[in-house]
Amino acid sequence: MRQGKDGCATADSLNQNSVAPKTTREKCLQDLANTLCQMFCGWRLTESKPILVELGSGAVEIDALTGECTFRNMPMPQLPIAKDLVALVENKLAFRRISSADVTRARLVANLSLTRVPWNLRITMMFPVVDEAESSKRSHQCSVDCESQVVIDGIVYRSRLKEVQEWFLASEGSNEDDPPRRGAGLRTHREL
Repeated sequence: MRQGKDGCATADSLNQNSVAPKTTREKCLQDLANTLCQMFCGWRLTESKPILVELGSGAVEIDALTGECTFRNMPMPQLPIAKDLVALVENKLAFRRISSADVTRARLVANLSLTRVPWNLRITMMFPVVDEAESSKRSHQCSVDCESQVVIDGIVYRSRLKEVQEWFLASEGSNEDDPPRRGAGLRTHREL
């Protein structure tokens, strides 16, 4: 059996009626838990950032099986990132021939602590994601403490990722006196 870079059996190494050995299955499910956190802290969060800034600090929970979201334990409209997390779970399970009916939980909880910071305060590396000609004075430092769980057959696969990110969001009414927009998005410092 051939293995991919992630340690999981490749699709062409399994015949249609076989199931990956338990150790490979466990690796794949742990990888899924890890990827949920990494994906939430990555570029796919970009469309959800303005919504999260409006909500403020608190715990966001996303059910990665249904896409349902809560903020501070209260239901809220689905965040754009939730669709991506649901698609990730569906694709990884299908690729590994794991029935989604066997998964009793796939969820992510991100504790966010937002602080407004001056636009020119740099504490982390910067990754520009929009045209630098745009500008904004709305910048926020966001401490993210993200935990995920995938539960299947009574076994819990967990992951945790902590990051400090700086979000630069477009503001309405920006003008040429505003500081240069060096990235709409994201400067980050990861803790493992």
